[in-house]
Amino acid sequence: MVWILVLAGILVYVALLFFSSPLLLLAGYLAALFVLAAVFLIYRRFCVDCGVEVPISVTDEGKDVSLQIHIKNKSPLTCGRIRLCLVVCNAFYGKKRRIWLKASDIMPGQNRLLYILRLPGAGCYDICVKGMHIYDLTGLAWIRKKVNRSARVQVLPDIQPVSVRLTEPVRSFFGDAEVYDEDRAGQDTDEVFQIRSFRPGDRLQSIHWKLSAKMDDLMVKEYSLPKACPVVLFLDAQRGGTGQSGQRYLRLAAGLSFSLMDAGCPHYAAWYDGRTQGITRARVDDEESYYSFISSYLVERGAGQAIPLEELYREKYRGEFYLHGLRLTGKAELYKDGEWLLSAAEKTSGPEREGLEIVV
Repeated sequence: MVWILVLAGILVYVALLFFSSPLLLLAGYLAALFVLAAVFLIYRRFCVDCGVEVPISVTDEGKDVSLQIHIKNKSPLTCGRIRLCLVVCNAFYGKKRRIWLKASDIMPGQNRLLYILRLPGAGCYDICVKGMHIYDLTGLAWIRKKVNRSARVQVLPDIQPVSVRLTEPVRSFFGDAEVYDEDRAGQDTDEVFQIRSFRPGDRLQSIHWKLSAKMDDLMVKEYSLPKACPVVLFLDAQRGGTGQSGQRYLRLAAGLSFSLMDAGCPHYAAWYDGRTQGITRARVDDEESYYSFISSYLVERGAGQAIPLEELYREKYRGEFYLHGLRLTGKAELYKDGEWLLSAAEKTSGPEREGLEIVV
């Protein structure tokens, strides 16, 4: 819209320079047009508002994301043309990109517009409508309106399958834990697994004497078996690594955790939380806890520099013992107990990926 005022100023200058009344009259018309357009656009700016919504907030990598833009037009007049400025931010890597969307023929009342977005790989994306350009009837003049409406969508990484072979020490690992096995009894006296009738071979110390007197039969207490985690998966990705290497890292991190869980190995996934400036972890022992871990991890802000994850973990969780520590770096390199296993980047694509095997 400023160009109208600039053109009117140029005409006034030329008209005064050459003493031209027609040019001066034309400049007056342009000035009047500027005033009318400004009033009209200010009114339209007041009447138009918008919001954003993602109907399906979780999707898989490689799939399109449906985005709904809600535009409310409180004016009785149809709004001819609008441009929307979207800022899409990957919360995991902190990278942003700007997208411009077009809308036209915005009728009075509520309008719902559907757009399809292809997001670049896995991650947690904040989609924010930062502003609108609202045009007049001619489509030549426009006014800007700031908007701050946002929605979030999580794109889960493809699971890179990894062959996991468990050794006997891992299978029979015993330690303190807050989670207990629902199918097997153990020796943890802090939790009772079940109470049953006495069988030959049961220890006398396990007899529940009060309940036995009430039931007029010998009853035995079986204690619970803690489901301790013999493996800790350290996710050591620095903030800022994007592109193919970043996506390869996320796929392999998801594949390692899922494969350990699928092999029957409960484990902790541990990483550095840039918001709390400390170590955080998630226990994974079934599909529900796996997806909970992935959802939590994708919204984290990675460290800006190298962090000694294992040292910080031992310092925070003192007294907890684990057999093996797997560390996955942002370059998709895998280490087991400090020993380099392989460059996972060379084994996570193409027909060679099936050769990736871990023995814990």
